[in-house]
Amino acid sequence: MSRLTDIELGIMIGVQLAGNNGVRTIQTLSLTQGKKDDVLFRLTNFVLPWLGDGMRMSDLMFDYFVLMFCSHMASAYGSVRFLPAVQVGGLVPWQMKRLTELIEDRLDGELRLSVLAGECGLSTSHFSRSFKRSFGVPVHRYVMQRRVERAKSLMKNSVMSLTEIALQSGFSDQASFSRTFGGMIGAPPRRWLNEYRHSSQPEGESDGSTRLDR
Repeated sequence: MSRLTDIELGIMIGVQLAGNNGVRTIQTLSLTQGKKDDVLFRLTNFVLPWLGDGMRMSDLMFDYFVLMFCSHMASAYGSVRFLPAVQVGGLVPWQMKRLTELIEDRLDGELRLSVLAGECGLSTSHFSRSFKRSFGVPVHRYVMQRRVERAKSLMKNSVMSLTEIALQSGFSDQASFSRTFGGMIGAPPRRWLNEYRHSSQPEGESDGSTRLDR
């Protein structure tokens, strides 16, 4: 990837934030070579695992990363001062209903922060805060939870391979599915399924089903 100039980076940051906070396009960034920035250091460590290893960050996670990156760059180096965050309320019932339906319909496809916010008539920053207040978790975490629940249902009620289940549940590949599933459930998909089958069969009765081994 070619290095962005200050102007290119400033335009990207201004465009990203303009619709959310009324921020003007930033033409220059006051960067000092060699200056330590702990926030950028943490953001870099966050994104590094997805770079150069064939791993794909989910669209929603990437949207959040861009929002965090642009907000920090604008406030720290673009001479932009944001107003103190105002405590916002949660989503109203029709917004929550629309979101849950939309997310379920598109679990196996693309979900973007801007699209979800637009469905509620909110800016992405306002939407993100309101969603977390209403659902208790950030939207990308909620979507991952719903994808894992769909995968569990498919594993219990279908004979599809793990690769097929991963794609049907909205994961980019089986490796991404296994990592997310294990992180949320505490066990890899195959082990979880075997434990589920063992716990659900009547005592003294053998499990004649075929283990998911693909």
